[in-house]
Amino acid sequence: MIRFRFELCPLDEVSWGSDQPRFHWSGLTEGWYWLEASGQELLRRIRQVHPHLYVDYYLARLW
Repeated sequence: MIRFRFELCPLDEVSWGSDQPRFHWSGLTEGWYWLEASGQELLRRIRQVHPHLYVDYYLARLW
């Protein structure tokens, strides 16, 4: 079984824009995602350079 897993960014950590932040749909879906297949995590970062282990992106754009 393949599962799409995700975690949303806490609201106080969302990047709303430049010098004049705007409330927008993509900001509400900022987070991390990965796939899980047969107990294995796919799209996981190997190196710990990035603060999160998974791909970060606006989850709404995946649809």
